[in-house]
Parts: sequence; structure tokens; C-alpha cells
Amino acid sequence: MTTAPKRIYPTELTDELREVLSTMLWTSGQLASALRAGGEEIPTKAEAEQVHVLHWFIGLALEHGPDWRAKVGERLAAIRDEAAAKAAA
Repeated sequence: MTTAPKRIYPTELTDELREVLSTMLWTSGQLASALRAGGEEIPTKAEAEQVHVLHWFIGLALEHGPDWRAKVGERLAAIRDEAAAKAAA
């Protein structure tokens, strides 16, 4: 007898997932550009940018719950700081 794999994604929408999944295309495009600046390889196609950002957000929401936005901010701040350090060098 084969057992079904454990479901990781929740069956009910959480407030965090509702917020993540309502992210608009133009927002995800801007975030994808920032992530590219931080070294992530994301195709420059709107659908690819949105999928990448939503996937990232969902992972953070599932891992950190209500603190997921703070984790986004930390990553974006690190990218900004790295860019500033390179520009100063």
C-alpha cells in the first residue's frame, strides 16, 4: 500500500497567503528587478517575474507567518546595501 505524500500547502487560505496571492503584476515586476540586482536569475518576462516573486512570497509566508513582509524588507535592504557598497568602491 502506498501512502499519499504529506500536504505542505494549507487547505485554508491564511491572511498571509491571501495578501501574497493578491500581489499585482506591476508590483512583482519591480520586485523581480530588485531581486535581479541581487543576483537572482529571473527571465525578463512579466509572467516569469510574477511567478518568481509569488513563489518567494509564499515560501516566506508559510515559514514566517505574519512576519513574511519583514523578511522581504530584509532581503531588499541587503540588496540595496550591497549595491551602495559596490558604488562606493
